[in-house]
Amino acid sequence: MDGFHNYDLFATKGIEYLITIVFFLMLIPVWKILNGKVPAMSTVKEAIGTLSLNKLSIPKGIFFNTNHTWAFLNSNGVAKTGIDDFLARTLGTCAVEPAASPGQNIRKGDLMATAIKNGKELKIFAPVSGKVINSKSHENDFSDKELYQKGWLLEVEPSNWISETNTFILGKQTSEWMQNELARFRDFVAQSLQKYSPAPSMTVLQDGGEIREQALQELPEEAWKDFQKNFLEENPV
Repeated sequence: MDGFHNYDLFATKGIEYLITIVFFLMLIPVWKILNGKVPAMSTVKEAIGTLSLNKLSIPKGIFFNTNHTWAFLNSNGVAKTGIDDFLARTLGTCAVEPAASPGQNIRKGDLMATAIKNGKELKIFAPVSGKVINSKSHENDFSDKELYQKGWLLEVEPSNWISETNTFILGKQTSEWMQNELARFRDFVAQSLQKYSPAPSMTVLQDGGEIREQALQELPEEAWKDFQKNFLEENPV
């Protein structure tokens, strides 16, 4: 008959069923977030970036020690010392308190400062020996552009500058060393998550398994102790 069309009732109903199923599937993650079942942090990408070499500040003229401290000798003979950008980004915002006072003499390898976050601590050791001229505490909230200018921890009048810095890392070698440290840290985080937290934390991992900045904050105290040994005390120079 003219004007009469034969519709497949089951085909049209199938499309409706499919749309309904998709709709409810989309509602599930929203419902979980609203009811606190899944932290929003695990589904919404945060502003915290990926820890990568191109994010790290590696200025020329800075002497880097393998315990992730740095030193820079000013023209007045006073050296500034602090933590490098790798350690700063790994830690994120935390209190960093110097352990030496003006007038005190320290030796390379002595305790220079302590980084503290939620009761967890890291000990930071002096890269050079000398007399402390000035010290400064931080909340470690300085940007990478300020880290090697305003982010120093101690100002020291060095006593053995040449002999103590002749094995430090400088120039092009710094980028290569930092790249290796990033690879070591990725392995360290993976092993720590497996050892101390079987369920991977989305606050530690970016999409694709990349390591987030501030990743160390989310690891337990036992992992901080492991990090201390493997990154801040091992391979002394």
